[in-house]
Amino acid sequence: MHEMWPTADRILLIGHLTRDLIRVSDRTMEAPGGTVHYAGVAYAQLGQQVQVLTKLADRDAGELARPLRGSGCQVQVIASDATTQFENVLTADLRGRSQTVRSVADPFQPSDVVPGARDVVHLGALTNHEMSVQFVEHAARHAALLVLDIQGFVRQLEGERIAPAAWPDATRVLPLCQVVKADDAEAERVTGERDPAHAALSLHARGAREVLVTMAQAGSYLAVDGAVHAVPALPAPFAVDSTGAGDTYTAGYVVARLLGRPPVDAARFAAAVASLSLAHTGPFRGTFADVEHCLRSH
Repeated sequence: MHEMWPTADRILLIGHLTRDLIRVSDRTMEAPGGTVHYAGVAYAQLGQQVQVLTKLADRDAGELARPLRGSGCQVQVIASDATTQFENVLTADLRGRSQTVRSVADPFQPSDVVPGARDVVHLGALTNHEMSVQFVEHAARHAALLVLDIQGFVRQLEGERIAPAAWPDATRVLPLCQVVKADDAEAERVTGERDPAHAALSLHARGAREVLVTMAQAGSYLAVDGAVHAVPALPAPFAVDSTGAGDTYTAGYVVARLLGRPPVDAARFAAAVASLSLAHTGPFRGTFADVEHCLRSH
């Protein structure tokens, strides 16, 4: 029997909101980015009460937070000397990405936030500079449950380049998490398992109660209750931009679980949300009804 989630008042989403340059073929776009941007809009579009906590330079606060606020999210900005800026160069098929980091905002401190006892806290770090293990432990102690994306914890800055990083604090952090999401490369980096199904089970065995390992068009694996489940991707009619699809997937899963759906059904719901997000540039703009229609169509 799957674990039932507690009732939540809101989703508190924490991470750096970024100013992104996105290059695809002959197109170049500038847009807000980061886990908090893509997941925040998706949560709001799916009917959740969302508060975003981020760090930005004063000159960027109004502009970069505007899409989140326009979607109904509350945004709390802590002043930083700089705003994080990524340059993302995507391959024509949207499956490959290279990144350069032009600037980085200040890291989060435990004193920056005290979550409410009925908050779902979703941590979306982009590099291992952003959130210390003490910050994660602080968030977990005060929240109803913790959702964590591994991405930022296994990436470090080497000048302007993003490089793989070890995650020595994984054994302390994973048992604090209700949901952990990673792509297949990130999961292998932590576990040493090349098979993504085995990697999902390994992260689960290390304490994370529900683990999502995503593989883009190849679908995902869900590890929960000691077992692993393959979840197929839902094909998008046409794909325009894959940036933020993993963040959107996580948001879809959390929403479905908060509504009482069992984990496998929640992962299928998440796959539909991610599929719909690929059809246009920017964050998910669909509705709950759109997601249900996508599921019925497949």
